[in-house]
Amino acid sequence: MAAARRDPLGGLLDLLLDFVFPARCAGCGRGDGWLCDGCRQSASPAPRDPCAACGRPGSVRPCPMCDVAGAPDRLLAGHLLEGPLREAVHRFKYGDRPQLARPLAGLMGPVVDALPGGALVPVPLHPRRRRQRGYNQAELLARELADRSGRGLWLGLVRRRETAPQVGQSGEARRARLEGAFAVTVRPPREVVLVDDVVTTGATLLAAAAALQGAGAARVIAIAATLG
Repeated sequence: MAAARRDPLGGLLDLLLDFVFPARCAGCGRGDGWLCDGCRQSASPAPRDPCAACGRPGSVRPCPMCDVAGAPDRLLAGHLLEGPLREAVHRFKYGDRPQLARPLAGLMGPVVDALPGGALVPVPLHPRRRRQRGYNQAELLARELADRSGRGLWLGLVRRRETAPQVGQSGEARRARLEGAFAVTVRPPREVVLVDDVVTTGATLLAAAAALQGAGAARVIAIAATLG
């Protein structure tokens, strides 16, 4: 298990760039910082209620964890993907704005703080997609959360098969496409917290959780910054 460490030179470079090119809010385009206080305060928390059928705490409805082998113990999102937060997450994911990892992780902080222990495990991108994007947004979030919480960061989960875009697909179709898409390179910690940026049907997090449990993880909790 590797603990995350912030590069002091990278932090200095960020400060210099912020001075030369002041950040404008990715949510509203007006406020100061990459995600201004107003946009953060306007974000609506996602539901975190137990499923009436399986009893697992979750944000996705209908619950994707009922009667699914290898389902996580919880599947939670921090906030709803709407309004300025939707714009900010879209720019984080597709608009080359890795700086948004810090404020988005800050919004996830209360969810992480309320969870049992466990190493943070980002949902991986396929190598080709990571090269295209320049970074894995889930890994940036996990690193920020590790710095903030003191939890370990574990990078032994990989994506071995690239899948087509999932937009517009049903939960069942997404789960079928993602079956076998993830693999574990070394034995995982017994307790892990999967991290992603957006959850919709939960198919990606369920497939990743199944791979971790199949490799020996005893407890898997899945969290995302937003529920879309």
